[in-house]
Amino acid sequence: MKRFFSWWRVHGKVLLGLCLLTLLLWQWRFERIGPNLIPDHACESLEHWTQGKTISPELARADGDGLVLTKRRNQSNFSLSRPLAKAEGVNYVAVTCDASWEGVVPHPLIGWLTPRVAIAGYDETNRFSSPMDRDVLVATGTKDWHRLQAVVELPVHMKKMVISIDGYGEEGVLHLRGLRVEAVRQRAWFVPATILLLASWAWVLSRLLLPQIRGRWVQTRAFLIACGILCGVWFFVFPQGRTMFPSLIGGFVMGPVIPSAAEASTQLSPEKPVEPPPAVVSPARSPRLRTIPPVTETVEIPAVPDVPKKAEVSPATVPVMAATPMREEFSLGIWLRELDRKWNWEKYNLTHFTAFLGIGLFLFGCAGSARIWPLPFGIAVLGEIIPNLIYHSWDRGDWWDLTANVSGLLLSLGIILLFQRIRRRLKKRMSARRTALGQDAGPEDLEVL
Repeated sequence: MKRFFSWWRVHGKVLLGLCLLTLLLWQWRFERIGPNLIPDHACESLEHWTQGKTISPELARADGDGLVLTKRRNQSNFSLSRPLAKAEGVNYVAVTCDASWEGVVPHPLIGWLTPRVAIAGYDETNRFSSPMDRDVLVATGTKDWHRLQAVVELPVHMKKMVISIDGYGEEGVLHLRGLRVEAVRQRAWFVPATILLLASWAWVLSRLLLPQIRGRWVQTRAFLIACGILCGVWFFVFPQGRTMFPSLIGGFVMGPVIPSAAEASTQLSPEKPVEPPPAVVSPARSPRLRTIPPVTETVEIPAVPDVPKKAEVSPATVPVMAATPMREEFSLGIWLRELDRKWNWEKYNLTHFTAFLGIGLFLFGCAGSARIWPLPFGIAVLGEIIPNLIYHSWDRGDWWDLTANVSGLLLSLGIILLFQRIRRRLKKRMSARRTALGQDAGPEDLEVL
């Protein structure tokens, strides 16, 4: 313990400073470029929402205190939805609300069947399209009033956008108020700042790892290990290959609220198309790190008229989340997550096993020893804890994922230790043979493999 406090006195301030900079960079990532896409008092009247079917006032009501959805056991699921305008060039929307819930019991077999708020939509052919992470709010158990905010990245091919409030699950009560959906963009300096911060993390970690590495090329190997750790944290702990980015503390710092067209009396003419930000985007861009250059004017989004209370609902208005095939944008993160869903043997996740087998072989191989074992095993454990705490998605399958992570690391550690043992035996045998022959063994002669 004394050694730990001594180490912390030397390196603790640097690590805390990097953690604080990381948090600040994340919270300042986005800025507003459009007004609220729904009426400011949408949670105070059901007239602002389309009902998939007639809903009893006992199950859904709205007044000055907000919107209340009550799901009762043995009653069918129901949903409220509202179409939203999507301007060209808008790739992110921020969803903000105050929420509370009590006594929420999800479906015992389908975990996502629970009271929630989701963003979905349709493409130009009216086919269902949605972000991979579309559930902005997922209610489980009981939680008091709190502010919730998350930014959702929209698929490029999505042309129509819909927000839905679902009364799913076994039972529970969901309260909402102050719901806002705003167009945002990633700040232009976010990507360069992220690269600089990652380089700082890599340099600090490599310096901390130097005492744990033996042999030649110590600095190079320490830097490679640091890069491997950062990649493991990025893809398996946070932010992963997500299309939803939650605020970690309070709300994102996105600048002043932009008034709606009605409030500013400058509503956009229907004949005038919305000009996108002057950004030249490559078709093969990654959705994780996209830089959108700043625009000189605020992007105005055409307002959507309130939906009449008894309006007829077409199939294209209310999204069916699970039954319709959807298009997905390709990226490395999305590809890994799709592979994670499909590559299973019974309940054992082969994707997690092979991923952490590769991570272990790389890290333990570069280190040449097992001294750095807390780092990869920490990634294996935090890779299941942190995402589930942030996205509220823990289920029984995560225990199998954790087992697969640890099993892959243990196998990789065993392979590296066995390789080193064989290598030492070969070096010892060759040294003994040269000694028996009366030959001096130089350092270059002792190299094996």
